[in-house]
Amino acid sequence: MQIALNYNDSLELLRGAGIYGSPADVYGLLMGLIAGGYREDGRDFEELTLNLINDGEPMPRNARTWQRETVSGIIEQYLSGEGMHLLLPGDGSRASERAAALIELAHGFITGFSLRKNKKKDSELSREAREFIGDLSEYCRASSEAEDGEEFEETFVILADHLSSGAQICFEECAGSLYPRDHAGEDFVLEDDDGGAPVKLSQERENVHNMEEAGWERKTRMAAPEKE
Repeated sequence: MQIALNYNDSLELLRGAGIYGSPADVYGLLMGLIAGGYREDGRDFEELTLNLINDGEPMPRNARTWQRETVSGIIEQYLSGEGMHLLLPGDGSRASERAAALIELAHGFITGFSLRKNKKKDSELSREAREFIGDLSEYCRASSEAEDGEEFEETFVILADHLSSGAQICFEECAGSLYPRDHAGEDFVLEDDDGGAPVKLSQERENVHNMEEAGWERKTRMAAPEKE
């Protein structure tokens, strides 16, 4: 079963499953719930995602698989501590579309993180986390109107980096202790050409991926000239 790894494919998959939240909003929501202390294997996490993403209705199999692999990819990124790759439209999309998606992702994160499992109030968070949540709230009220150009690109990168680093702070503060670090940095697929986001492969897809890699290595060795 093919699982979407970039924004446009994710949009098509979600629409086909009858889910009308944007990929950015759903991705931000998942980021926020995980940073808020919900584990992917918990029943409360499953119930929350169903209620928030699909109005409590069961999701089709491909949508469930997309969510499971996407969540695993998000956790891997948090554990690596090297920053988050955000699921957003690619560079070829209009500036207004990319700005709107970033706002949707920020809104999704706030929604998920506000449901913190430890019930910690905003006032009990660290100064850095409080400032980050305040920045996101302000950004969510901003207009998505934007024009293509160098100024937009610079601003977009700054805001995306801020969202990435701020989400990491929230995760470390409210959820980092829940996850062992033994497997941080394991391989996951990352497609950046069109707004890609890392997705941790299921065992079945990982086996296929490894077989393909082995095949390419064999072809490379066969094509290489023999040393005299």
